[in-house]
Amino acid sequence: MRMLWPVVLLLWTLTAQAAVTLTPYGGNPFGGGFLLVVTDEDIDSGAWEILNGEVNYTPMLADTTLSMGYSYQTYYDTLVVGQGGNLAAVWSLSSTADATQADNFLYKQGSPGTVAAVVGNGYSSKVGTYLYRYNDTNFRLGTGNFTLAAWVRSETATNPSAVQSIFTAATSPDELKIAFATTGKVTVTLTDDNDATTDALTSTNDLYDLTWHHLVVTRNSTNLKLYVDGALDGTEVIDAAAGSVDPDSVWLGSLRGATNLTGRLDEAWYATKDLGADFTSYVYKRAGSKSDSAYVRVTGLDRSGNYRLEYQRVLFATPGRTDSVYSAFEWAWVDSTENEPLIVYSTGASPRTAILDSIPEGQRHYPNAHVFFGAGDTPILQKVVFSNFGANAVTYELRVYPDAADTVNYAANYTVVCGGYIASGGDPLECNYTTRDGDGILLAPGSYMAAMGKGASDDAKGTVMIQGLRRSRR
Repeated sequence: MRMLWPVVLLLWTLTAQAAVTLTPYGGNPFGGGFLLVVTDEDIDSGAWEILNGEVNYTPMLADTTLSMGYSYQTYYDTLVVGQGGNLAAVWSLSSTADATQADNFLYKQGSPGTVAAVVGNGYSSKVGTYLYRYNDTNFRLGTGNFTLAAWVRSETATNPSAVQSIFTAATSPDELKIAFATTGKVTVTLTDDNDATTDALTSTNDLYDLTWHHLVVTRNSTNLKLYVDGALDGTEVIDAAAGSVDPDSVWLGSLRGATNLTGRLDEAWYATKDLGADFTSYVYKRAGSKSDSAYVRVTGLDRSGNYRLEYQRVLFATPGRTDSVYSAFEWAWVDSTENEPLIVYSTGASPRTAILDSIPEGQRHYPNAHVFFGAGDTPILQKVVFSNFGANAVTYELRVYPDAADTVNYAANYTVVCGGYIASGGDPLECNYTTRDGDGILLAPGSYMAAMGKGASDDAKGTVMIQGLRRSRR
């Protein structure tokens, strides 16, 4: 299904907007059953919307394979190119390229090499070598939040005789530095007056130990934070460097060409927002959980208009992709309650073009309140129940559209088979079309049902239950 447009209607009426045939069915029972229950806790006023459990439904814009991102990938795809902004750079360090739209590629000093690292190859710092980028306004932070993150590993377990810089950003008089001290601990310093005064943090443990460590430094309002290996290690109130901090240059493995690192770096991020605890947890887990996976079931219509169900194994660090090309997405499930979130999006590569579904950690399924039927299906609608909870009134409609395989305009060419207004505290609205097993409304093959809601005010809450039978002629 392509281009599903938002709808604003003047009044609700239980009438057909076009010739969608509704035929009572009283024959023998057939086919498998379907039962859909969706609770929406954010039904807004003004425009009709599909009831949904987690995120507003985004339709597909073109026929495509569907991709699924598990855990770390859900966060990565949200942030990289065109998806959310606030990233000045993401350097994989297998090369000097920047993965963001800003294209802040790095320059080499000397001949730094690449070696096997945490995720693919990373940067190997030698004496007199480092990576840098000068005179770039994208790195200015002002008084806003920020995140610097990178993996680092020393080349020896013997603590250094001098400070070694890991990840730095500066322009006089401002400086943000992450470095190894001679104790082997990681230090973080922030200054806006050429070190006359500084805010500083020091890691709890000696990290110069020939082991990969993930470091994340953030500013959140007035707090400077250091995360080590997925967990918060320390917090410092920012008072000395509370003014604007506007570096225009960055170094990986150095600070202004001095205090060079002898070690390895991988996956460096520079963001003009606090990516927070979720980010550091995902990225750290990604390194140690490459074999972790989730099994996902996806349903929708293929390019021939047939209803399709597909299972895919999705790895922790690599998005999965359906074998089939889809013209419409219906739902996704994960195989069991997972400890990490999952998203489905409408392109076969990162970054995604449009999110279609979002399943939070600890959940299996947050459905959209719509049901697709393929060209080979004959559906029977048996029962619909709408109900409110919370204080707000809601108007509901269950709409039937004649052909989900073609472009669907939510504002036209549909029939309302059940609907009405439920006041605050009002009784549920039930449409029961059965008198015995097998009775109901017979819909045409290829039909599409969508449960719509519109609140009397924003943030209304409601539930829909849709029950029926499905027969396949294939």
